[in-house]
Amino acid sequence: MEISGGTEDQSTGRVAYINDNVKSLFSYPLIFSNFCRMLRVKKTEYSFFVYSYLRYLYNQDEFFNLENGSSGIKNLDYKALLFELEYPMPNEEKVIDFHKTVKSFFKKVNQNKTQIHTLTTLRDTLLPKLMNGDIRVDND
Repeated sequence: MEISGGTEDQSTGRVAYINDNVKSLFSYPLIFSNFCRMLRVKKTEYSFFVYSYLRYLYNQDEFFNLENGSSGIKNLDYKALLFELEYPMPNEEKVIDFHKTVKSFFKKVNQNKTQIHTLTTLRDTLLPKLMNGDIRVDND
């Protein structure tokens, strides 16, 4: 979760869902800068719900209300978000149902990200060779 940055019309608080599939796209370990925080849920079944709920709150501009800071850099009061404010939450049964429902969608998104990464690598490798004449494409 992004905790510093944003602009006048874009709040801080953007989130990314990072799992083993996403980490496998990189040949080096991922690290988190001081501008973000890693959140981990205690129960795996809550991961998709928490991620989706945080994205929902961000898209509803809720995080503008949680910003503070000086020197022109906005900071998200993520401690207030996580520990002080109350948000309506479904019971555990509904969260688990949500997890079961969206699990295949998240899997497909990860597959698409992997494919995009592979295709981008292929493009970046082949296009310069094509432009330099190192390889040719037959029109047959």
